Amino acid sequence: MTPKLQNELISSLIDMFDLQASLRNRKDHFSKNLNAKQTTLRQLECLSFIAKHHVNTVGAMSQNFGISKPAVSRIVSKLIDSDYIVIRESQNKRTKNFKLTKAGQNLVSRHNELHQKAISGYQMVFNQFKDEELEVVLRFIMTMRVHLTSENEF
Repeated sequence: MTPKLQNELISSLIDMFDLQASLRNRKDHFSKNLNAKQTTLRQLECLSFIAKHHVNTVGAMSQNFGISKPAVSRIVSKLIDSDYIVIRESQNKRTKNFKLTKAGQNLVSRHNELHQKAISGYQMVFNQFKDEELEVVLRFIMTMRVHLTSENEF
C-alpha cells in the first residue's frame, strides 16, 4: 500500500467515525425526524433496548452499549423526565427495570421506521458494488472490529 493511499484511508475512517459520533449526539436531527422532544440517538437506542429486553437495568444497558453506569443513569433520567419511560416495579429494591410509556412506544415505533429507511439507503449504496467488492469491504470491517475490540489501542 502506498503512503498516499494509507493516509487517505486513515483520514476517511477518522472522518466517518467523527461523523457517526456527531450524529449520535445531535439532538435536533432526530427530534425533527421523529417529531419528538430533544432526543439523542443514544437515548433512542436505550428506548429500543428497553422495548426489546425484559431485563433492562442500568447495568444491562451499560454493558450492552459499552458506556458507564453513570452515563446510562443520566440518559435514563432524561427519558423519565421526557415521559418516555417509567420505573417498573421490581422485587429487588436495588435493581430498577424500566418500561416504555405510550409516548416511548410511539417513539420506538417511529425510530424503527427510520431505521428501516436507513437500511434501504445502505442497500442502495451496496447495489453500486459487485459482490466481490463487498466481500472485501466486509472482510475489512470484520478485521477492524476484531482490532478495535482487542487489547490493541490506537
